[in-house]
Amino acid sequence: MSISYTHPNRRTSHRASVQKVILATLMLLIVMLWVPNLTSPGDSGFNLSILVAIAIAIQMLFLHRFLSPKFATRGDAQALALLTAAMIVMIFLSVLSASYAETPFRVFRTAVAHFFGLVILYAVINLPSDRRILDRIVGILIWCAVISSAYATLANFYTPLKALAFGDGDRTSAFFKQANQFGIALSLVTPLAMANCVRNKRKFYPISQLIIIYLGLVFAGSKTNLAVSAIGAFCVIFVGLLASGALKRSPIIAVLIVLVSIGIGALGFATLSELNPRAHRLLLATASGESIKSLDDRKIIWRLSIEDGLEYPITGTGAGQYITRSSVRNVTHSHNIFLDSFRTLGIPGLALIATLIATCMHLAISSIHQAIAQKRHLTVENRVLLVSMGISVLTYLISNQFSDSFGPSTLPLFWVSLALLLYLRRMSALQRLAPSTTLADFV
Repeated sequence: MSISYTHPNRRTSHRASVQKVILATLMLLIVMLWVPNLTSPGDSGFNLSILVAIAIAIQMLFLHRFLSPKFATRGDAQALALLTAAMIVMIFLSVLSASYAETPFRVFRTAVAHFFGLVILYAVINLPSDRRILDRIVGILIWCAVISSAYATLANFYTPLKALAFGDGDRTSAFFKQANQFGIALSLVTPLAMANCVRNKRKFYPISQLIIIYLGLVFAGSKTNLAVSAIGAFCVIFVGLLASGALKRSPIIAVLIVLVSIGIGALGFATLSELNPRAHRLLLATASGESIKSLDDRKIIWRLSIEDGLEYPITGTGAGQYITRSSVRNVTHSHNIFLDSFRTLGIPGLALIATLIATCMHLAISSIHQAIAQKRHLTVENRVLLVSMGISVLTYLISNQFSDSFGPSTLPLFWVSLALLLYLRRMSALQRLAPSTTLADFV
């Protein structure tokens, strides 16, 4: 009888090699998520990035004995367990709905979007706690946003590209399928770019990146995303001042910084009137309470979605299905994640999405509270990052109450943001707490 033995150093080396491969594959996946118009043929929901996600999943499944997600707090392990359960059931219900859906193949749009969530969350959480890894992933997110925004800006001023990027309208989707999707992706990254401006001593490059991303938001022309991005960026600045103690040490300088930020915001709004008059006009109309066609259309879609949900309260019409009522034809989603889940998967889908969103909001809000309250235990840099990632998660959730409805083009980027938040929470908690808690303790 022979007994096999593997030296601990060899196991550690093997694990480190696997983690490097997963990190490299994950960064490739993030890049591909920014160009869905190039990697996703037609309206099927199939995307070449799915193959990369499957490759990551195979790596983790094949080497599961080397990789086990660890947490410094019991709450984070429970949150991941709840998210995992909700996503698995959502995938199951989506695939099951193909048996009665009018367009069966579209159910995989929802199933695949949540499959991305499982892969991305576990891939990031399994990475070792290292600030350099966090900076690389945040960096690739920001640079993808910058390159997409630079392309949109160049296309606006360079006539041969304008027809390709803008079509016949005054909004661009860059490498996404729709302008709203491009705006949502940029609003997700804006708080991270602002955090880079706050925490970096060399301001030129991060400020330049932030300006380019703002121009991308302008040319995407989404009023909701422009508004939530501006509010999110201001919150990052304010908490950065609070975390650094600037508000106590020099209130006058802090007030000046806030006034300058407001001035920059006003300048940006004035710039918006020149570069995208339509978005400027809609923002003013929204603020004044005037009737806007896009909002009126959404109200009709919301009403029809409720009617569909009430007609099929248990099963829904099927995941990813069009709204096919007489007054509207082939509308892809309800422009509200709760109504879309109720319409497509009935009450079970609504309950699942409410659980998922409540868990994400709890993680985001508690992170922001932790960054403000834990002055002695966390560095200023960690506090600014916690706030920026928490706001990033919240901006996406807010945007999806009016657009996209957790669409497969943008939802994977949200999972990246949420995974980074969990990753940073673990790094921050390990600074002040003792032994780690594993997910296996709760599932």
